[in-house]
Amino acid sequence: MLSILSWSELARSGNYAASFAYVGIEQTLERYRMKKDYINGDVAGFAAGANVLGFRER
Repeated sequence: MLSILSWSELARSGNYAASFAYVGIEQTLERYRMKKDYINGDVAGFAAGANVLGFRER
């Protein structure tokens, strides 16, 4: 049976999801651009942060 999560548990799981999203986006950009530089990390950080803020604003 599923239990109801508290807000602190949802926030913590959102932070973990953002970390995995960051890594996934960065790896995808490295493969797509065929470069390993700071731009991949910057774009991935922006995308993961925007995603987390978008979910929090709902």
